[in-house]
Amino acid sequence: QRVTSRLGPLLMQGKSTLPVLRAAHRKSIPFTHLGGGVFQLGWGSKAQRIDRSVTGRDSAIGARLCTDKALTAMLLRKAGLPAPVHRVVRSLSQAVKAAQEIGWPVVVKPADRERGEGVAVDVGSDEQLQAAFESARGLSRTKAVIVERQVDGVCHRLFMAHGRLLYAVKRLPMSVEGDGVTDIAGLVGAE
Repeated sequence: QRVTSRLGPLLMQGKSTLPVLRAAHRKSIPFTHLGGGVFQLGWGSKAQRIDRSVTGRDSAIGARLCTDKALTAMLLRKAGLPAPVHRVVRSLSQAVKAAQEIGWPVVVKPADRERGEGVAVDVGSDEQLQAAFESARGLSRTKAVIVERQVDGVCHRLFMAHGRLLYAVKRLPMSVEGDGVTDIAGLVGAE
């Protein structure tokens, strides 16, 4: 009762998580709440992540985890991998404070979207931050926004299936080449 009464408010909808956690407790398997209703049972190479009746062996949990950017960053750090410094904010005043603490320029994005939706980079002023925050918040289902330190470098996207790399994409910033006639706005529009 001590365990289940404390875990109850943390659980997302669905009733299958609690019985799994009870069984883990009876077998002295350690577990921790990772956030968003996702739990990890055990440690190290034997660890398993569960979300209700879904386990880490099911691609659905990966899809679920990758939409929560703050949780993904935390899992990367726990695995010893680098992740940008960030703050999750819900108001413009919190966003301004976060940007000042982290240092300009920052990246602003919805905390729960995919495919680069609503991401603003090179945000370097309060005015740019306000526009980026409002755009990201408008796209976020939870109205949570991430303000993170911008990290220089080239963006790569890796596409995996069944533990194998299918292909990689190197994403370079958009660029245009002048033709001596068209202005920059026209070249950008054509690109």
